[in-house]
Amino acid sequence: MITTTDKVRLIRSAFGSGTIDGRGVNIAVECPSCGKTGKRKLSIHLETGQCHCWVCGMRSKRVSSVLFKHVSREAAEEYRRVCEGGVALDDKTGEEEKVEDRVSLPEDFRPIFSRSTTGDTDARQAVRYLMQRGLSTDDIVRFRLGTASSVRRRVIIPSFNSEGALNFYTARSIDPDINLRYANAQVKKTDIIFNEINIDWSREIVLVEGPFDLIKCPDNATCLLGSSLGTGHQLFHKIAANRTPVVLALDADMRSKTQKIAELLYSYDCNVRILDISSRAKDIGDLTHAEAVESIKQAQQWRPMDRLLFTISNIRSGSSL
Repeated sequence: MITTTDKVRLIRSAFGSGTIDGRGVNIAVECPSCGKTGKRKLSIHLETGQCHCWVCGMRSKRVSSVLFKHVSREAAEEYRRVCEGGVALDDKTGEEEKVEDRVSLPEDFRPIFSRSTTGDTDARQAVRYLMQRGLSTDDIVRFRLGTASSVRRRVIIPSFNSEGALNFYTARSIDPDINLRYANAQVKKTDIIFNEINIDWSREIVLVEGPFDLIKCPDNATCLLGSSLGTGHQLFHKIAANRTPVVLALDADMRSKTQKIAELLYSYDCNVRILDISSRAKDIGDLTHAEAVESIKQAQQWRPMDRLLFTISNIRSGSSL
């Protein structure tokens, strides 16, 4: 019977030294598709054999397929025979085709500023709501905000991928007493890079939590659609692949998660700065556009020691991490 130890031995023999994670579930090795980078960014699940490189994006369902294409037939044959039950080799790499979920706006979607909304009470109240949140007419037009009768009394914020195709939308209620504030398109948020069409990955990017925070930011920014960022997010993959410098401008109550995200990005050679918004507002969405831009300029450089100091500070104060 094949053991995990046997798999680890063969993987290290074929790929070079590897690091097993704390749970003993994955082993990280140097990716043969990326070339000799000296970094262990190819993750292999020791039980299933599924592989994913967090830099070049290579995916495969079988280790032997990666070995066959990028290392040698001999290494692939041995791994196949010992660990994969003799599954036949072929010339395919085993790469999984990523199928994007189809997203479409409500059929009756209309830009807020359009002839079709003239005289529409909901549209007028949506504009009032947006103005109260500090948005300008230019903001509303720039982010293509709209409404729809089928989702009444909500502002619809669409998102577009790098090719200009709709990949997500969220509909924010304009009424404060609604339990479900946001109604989202039914796609996995981890697969979405919000408004990637606006992003230049070669420049520093600002990361915020939600779309309304994003509207207040400089042009090169996107939102997490939540409060987490990990190796399973497409946004993380793009940042890591391009080594994009990052400013983390998360809400004031997200300091612990901000430190974790900063540490992760730094481990992938991304320069990280952190904006501490706590002295000025609860989140960046509470600022004006000009205030947000000026605050981001003052974001502080993050270093690994910062995470340790933050942890020690929380232990002393009795806070939970």
